Amino acid sequence: MGGDQAWWRRYPRVVDVAVVLVALFLTLGMMRFAGRPPTRRVLGPVDYGYAAAACAVLLVRRRWPVGVLVVTVLLAVAHGAMREHGPQFLPGQVALYTIAVARGGRAGLVARPYGRWSGRGVRGRC
Repeated sequence: MGGDQAWWRRYPRVVDVAVVLVALFLTLGMMRFAGRPPTRRVLGPVDYGYAAAACAVLLVRRRWPVGVLVVTVLLAVAHGAMREHGPQFLPGQVALYTIAVARGGRAGLVARPYGRWSGRGVRGRC
């Protein structure tokens, strides 16, 4: 590439919007088709609202990574308490990855229990 920086470093907002769109697509897909056995669910306004709110907060993940993690976890727990198919943790896992990258390995080790706990929610009901 001709520049001294890669394009994703020159345009971080474009990357953030792309991350939000991919997270939104995957979160809605997991909410619709997750479960054992996989079933097709009809998503309601609460599901779409949760997915939009949890993924939209990822836009500020570079500025406030810990705050974004707290908000995404609270939204996931609240959504999981209201719905029978359990919480979806993908936005929280993106926030967790951001903390590990921004703060270094020690922060990643501290946050590891959340990652292990939230991984159960992605594979099925908690």
